[in-house]
Amino acid sequence: MPLAYSSPAEGHLPRGWGLGHNSKARGLHGFFGSLLRRAGLAHQSGAGQWVFGGTPLAWVANVWGVKRAYEVGAVVGMAAVLVASLSATAVGAQPGVADDASLAVASHAVSSLAPAAKAGTVSVLYATTAQQGSLAAVKGKKRTYVMTLRGASDHVTWFTDRPARESGFLPTTGFVSSWAGYGFVEDPPNVALVVRDRLGATDTVVAVMTGPKVSAKGVFTAQLRVLSVDQAQQVVGNLAVHADRHDVKVPTRFTSVALFIDNVNGTYVGTSPTGCLIQAFTSCPNANLIDADLTGADLYEANLYLANMSGANLTGANLYEAYVDGANLSGANLTGANLNWAYLTAVNLTGANLTDANLFGAGLNAANLTGVTWSNTTCPDGTITNTGC
Repeated sequence: MPLAYSSPAEGHLPRGWGLGHNSKARGLHGFFGSLLRRAGLAHQSGAGQWVFGGTPLAWVANVWGVKRAYEVGAVVGMAAVLVASLSATAVGAQPGVADDASLAVASHAVSSLAPAAKAGTVSVLYATTAQQGSLAAVKGKKRTYVMTLRGASDHVTWFTDRPARESGFLPTTGFVSSWAGYGFVEDPPNVALVVRDRLGATDTVVAVMTGPKVSAKGVFTAQLRVLSVDQAQQVVGNLAVHADRHDVKVPTRFTSVALFIDNVNGTYVGTSPTGCLIQAFTSCPNANLIDADLTGADLYEANLYLANMSGANLTGANLYEAYVDGANLSGANLTGANLNWAYLTAVNLTGANLTDANLFGAGLNAANLTGVTWSNTTCPDGTITNTGC
């Protein structure tokens, strides 16, 4: 039984990584400034203003009643108002490049004595920004508009409410492609669109959003059904603060856009600082997911570098192009899991069950495959085996 495997996928970098190294954001202070800086979402304009996704932080903070924008940082000074209880710890820092030997040592050093990770349901708020936008009425549909945002951020920031109190970011394209996975097709979310109109006044529109798309040029479009005043007053959760600011008189063109998307119930496994929000594109390096039930979990392009998933149930999980280098998957159940093009350098798969798993294109260099259960398993080269790749 081979203990290591060299794959042609070696050296192929995952799409979406390499984010979070924007050195221009070094002057931001406070938690949100730190998050934006590490996530690479903030930059300094030629005029010396700190900007998040095209929106000056000073203006965003003013919208949310935060007077000291540069000390609060502010994705949106929003979290100070919307999720005041958050003392979130940013996740998403890219791990440094390590050689296979270092990863192997790190993988075996991951403690299997840590307690099992427990899952819980949390409320998740998403937010993004854009430089400018417009709303065009849809004929024949009352209070319905096509929203077009230009200069949109290429990232969406997320926050969880208590008890997890976490935050992070994911690509806007990934957020849109995962729309159905969030349950938004069956139950479209409430959103708050906060903008500056042509006269420089702040307008807030509360609506239901459907059908988001992102073009190749980064233009974000979606359909909004604007709520009536009475309907807006019934909005609960993180967006309730907008009820009194809701304006049914919709601006047709605007700038300095902040878009907040609410009412997502997510699964959070473990506790801070080693917990993980289970969703596509999540970033949970060094996470404790021991014995976690991740049956059917969508971890598409997730960052699980050096995570401890020993004994986890990943039956039917989607780990396509996931970054799992150096992780501990000893004793994990990966029956039927999709590991296409996953990054598995120096991963510990001792005693793992790979029945019906698909590892096509995966990088298994220096992986520990001792005692793996092989049955109808698709190897990185596309062959199907019952004895080992």
